[in-house]
Amino acid sequence: MKLDKNLAPFLLAKFTSWIFQEGLARIEKKKKWDSMERKVALDNLEKFQDEARADRRGLWVHGDIESDDEDVVLPAKKAGGRR
Repeated sequence: MKLDKNLAPFLLAKFTSWIFQEGLARIEKKKKWDSMERKVALDNLEKFQDEARADRRGLWVHGDIESDDEDVVLPAKKAGGRR
């Protein structure tokens, strides 16, 4: 089977969007030095990631994995002594 080389970029874009839509990958954070083209591409993929997060697919099955809920440090208990 011969693949038309003009079709390859379309298939790659379709596959990439599918990966994020199914929650199989996460978007990396944007960096301020990223090119405008890259920022636009990440914004577009983020829409698919948000859809997967809302529907709890793939990585998002147990909720928001980017949540800081587990990073909350509880205040230390006061030292208990004899009363």
